[in-house]
Amino acid sequence: MIVNSTGTEVNLSSPTCRVLAEKAGPELAKACSKLRPLKSGLVKETDAYQIRTCKKIFHCHCPKYKNGDKEVRRMF
Repeated sequence: MIVNSTGTEVNLSSPTCRVLAEKAGPELAKACSKLRPLKSGLVKETDAYQIRTCKKIFHCHCPKYKNGDKEVRRMF
C-alpha cells in the first residue's frame, strides 16, 4: 500500500506524485482523473498498476490545519 497526499484535483505533477506516476505507468493518470474532485478529508483508492511492491495506492486530501488549532481529527 502507498499513501499519496494530494489536492482536490489529484494532480500527479508534484515531485512525489511524479515518481508514483512514472513507476505505476499511464494507467494511474487515467484512474486519478476519475477521482476528481477529491474533497478534503477523503481517501480514494486506485490500483498500483506497474508498482510490483504493492497492490493499492490510497490518495488523500488532508485538511489544512492552522498553527494553534486545538483539535486534530483522525481521518482513519
